[in-house]
Amino acid sequence: MKDKHKNVLPSATDEVFKNKKFSELSDKFLLVGLQEFGYRNLEGIWAHWLPKKTPKMIAHRYKNQTSVRMYDNCIKEWKRIQKEPFTQREFEVFSKALSWFGYIPQRWQLISKLFLPNRAPNFLRLEFERAISDPELAERMGRCVL
Repeated sequence: MKDKHKNVLPSATDEVFKNKKFSELSDKFLLVGLQEFGYRNLEGIWAHWLPKKTPKMIAHRYKNQTSVRMYDNCIKEWKRIQKEPFTQREFEVFSKALSWFGYIPQRWQLISKLFLPNRAPNFLRLEFERAISDPELAERMGRCVL
């Protein structure tokens, strides 16, 4: 009778629980997920890039990889870049991409994926809002488009 219900509940030896540690490849998938979804959407990273990890495991890995005591790595570098303002080149690329995509709903994800892969979609949205609220930046953005 025990054999009949053997596969109903997962056990600690099932594949779901086998791969608890993050590998170098898992870190690269985490980076791709961060570039696509940003840090605020761990469910998206879990669903699309790291299905064998839980969102909680992903959050812990991100926290550990970006801690002050951790050596420099690709995830820490991504986080550092997110806090820096646009470079002149990035600003020009962003302005041109905005003119191409206009106001379609997924424009931030598309611009992030195709033109500025080191910038999260949410960062792009916030930069756009900052630019249109500042007359000098808005004028500069308009000049880059033309």
